[in-house]
Amino acid sequence: MQPVRKKKRKISIKALTVVLTVLFLSVAAVYFLQRKPVPKPSPLEDLSVTLINQDEDTLTRMEITNMKGEGFTLLREKEQFVVEGHPFFEADQIEVSMMVKDLTMLVANELAGEVHTDENSLKLLGLGENAPRVKAEYKDGSSLTLVFGNSAQTEVPSDYLMFENDNKIYFVSPETREHFDRSLASLHVIPAINFNEKLVDSVAVEGDESFVLSHQEGLWELETPCRYPLDHVKVSQFLGAVGKMRFAQYYGSEEELNKKELGLMPPRRVMRFHLSKSTITEYDKDGAIVGSKDIPEQTITLALGDNIDKVGLYCLYEGKVYQATNVSMGFLRDLNVQNLLSPNPVTLPLNRLQGLDVERNGAKHEYRIEFVEKILPNNEIERDQDGNILYEPSVTLSGEEVPSDDFVREYLKLMALKHSGRLPKGFVPASDQPLTNYIFYLPDGKREMALFPYDDLHYAIRVNGVFIDYIVKAEADAVSL
Repeated sequence: MQPVRKKKRKISIKALTVVLTVLFLSVAAVYFLQRKPVPKPSPLEDLSVTLINQDEDTLTRMEITNMKGEGFTLLREKEQFVVEGHPFFEADQIEVSMMVKDLTMLVANELAGEVHTDENSLKLLGLGENAPRVKAEYKDGSSLTLVFGNSAQTEVPSDYLMFENDNKIYFVSPETREHFDRSLASLHVIPAINFNEKLVDSVAVEGDESFVLSHQEGLWELETPCRYPLDHVKVSQFLGAVGKMRFAQYYGSEEELNKKELGLMPPRRVMRFHLSKSTITEYDKDGAIVGSKDIPEQTITLALGDNIDKVGLYCLYEGKVYQATNVSMGFLRDLNVQNLLSPNPVTLPLNRLQGLDVERNGAKHEYRIEFVEKILPNNEIERDQDGNILYEPSVTLSGEEVPSDDFVREYLKLMALKHSGRLPKGFVPASDQPLTNYIFYLPDGKREMALFPYDDLHYAIRVNGVFIDYIVKAEADAVSL
């Protein structure tokens, strides 16, 4: 027999689509008929527990003991609390108000459970006899004592808390413990000393290195022990840091402390900031001026003591000792005047210059400068966009008028001169007579820059009688005045 070949059956695409659709609908129908409804999530149960509910004015006394065993007591006097035994202690009333709130309206996150009240069981939770605590007393004669324990390591940050002589343990916010587990010093008011650096007229430094920095019309100079121009960028950075100064914590009054042990008798360094007079303006919520107060000239004095480990230093301010961090105030201790000196021996702007004498090779050029109104081609006075009159220099040489543009160009080259390095300490030139001497006449007096031989490529520079830097000879010789 011959094998019979079977014929393949052709399946219609349309028929296959219908079959699959019917199968999908059947399965979906069974699923939706058998599926159980999903219950709606119930709202989270409120497990909070109100522990204290009193009016704030009923609290009369707080006796605080921190984890180190140090304690102090706050007593109500009329509308505020004072430190018992320390009548002149300036307590920060904002900090005190948070303590009062905790002792009159305290809500725990939830009840943690009950424990045995033996010392070993409590100690495991940080609630033993050495735990920080606060005893509160009220007008009605009642009292209670809160004991603060370790972190509970819960999902929502919490600490353990209990009432003394009770076996119930609660979860409370860590901030509650922070309000009471503290030293008395941490409760003292911290004065603001980050005064506006724009008000600083001068800075006097006393100590191993004593000097005075001052400015006229924004031009900063070293005033003593010698007069020398300062680097305006570095001075600006210094003043910017001054504007951000702050104390970290109160340490004690100078009467109570041994200042010698803190490096404050005598101080390592004393900083005196002289501030110009100013006006404080008050505004309402809409930005309208409601008043102003004139502040007279004043001097802020800070005495710096020993370092505190590697993190800070002691500071004496208005009879009280504070701790400050290196980040905030360490720059005062580390300030070195040599680092503030300008690399440019001449920084005097042209608008302050009244005259300039140049002595070179036995010849003397005497320039005199006046500033006159700038006249437009139509003979009107030129003004800036704010309506202020513009001025231009009028220059004479030995009484004869010379082109001001030529003088200005050469003077700007003089201001652009920059030192090449520092002279050896105690440098003395071979001759008392400079090769070139510049005498600058200003409204507040005279300044000097003189050039002396140093080596084949450089001049030694004397600025106002002091040798500090040397300069490239070719650059100095390029100035034609």
